[in-house]
Amino acid sequence: MYTKEQLESFTPESVLQELKDGHWRFRNEEPKNRDLHDERKESTMGQHPIALIHSCIDSRIPVEILFDQGIGDIFVSRIAGNVENEDVIAGMEIACRDFGAKLILVMGHEDCGAIKAVSDHHDSPELKHLFKKISCAIQEVREKDGMDEGGKINFHEVALKNVELTIERIRQSSDVLRKMEEQGKIIITGAYYSIVDGFITFL
Repeated sequence: MYTKEQLESFTPESVLQELKDGHWRFRNEEPKNRDLHDERKESTMGQHPIALIHSCIDSRIPVEILFDQGIGDIFVSRIAGNVENEDVIAGMEIACRDFGAKLILVMGHEDCGAIKAVSDHHDSPELKHLFKKISCAIQEVREKDGMDEGGKINFHEVALKNVELTIERIRQSSDVLRKMEEQGKIIITGAYYSIVDGFITFL
């Protein structure tokens, strides 16, 4: 676990590098040696997470493992399609304003079922909230001729655009986070995870 002193010594840029380094360890099969039972016990004394990762609910994206982080090291929020809503943004504000996290990373991924569901079942009432947000990404990709060779929508491009639009809406919706970013206290940025090769691209 990170200590309060370690958290205070980080800049938003160095937190981003810390996550990149952790992902490098994951990719190269060189994770830190951890005693999760000790980390759990230590976490009862408090927490000082360095970042919040906002990702999809997809079961193939184990966020802490991908960044080689332990118990208490990062906040993780998950929602289908890694979009935002009022509750997600409230959690982000708590993470950054109240706990001192210095990075919000919105992470999309390959083969996103939420994006495909919205594309295939756009008239489903159960998907109306997802549709409203993800359809914006689909529409922008279509308008920029983001189609594959078969004339179908390019889901990779939609996933990237969806991350971009989610970040824009977070900034627009939260005065707290926008001001913190303007003041250099946090960074709000994006990433994309490839399920096939296990590689995270930082956007």
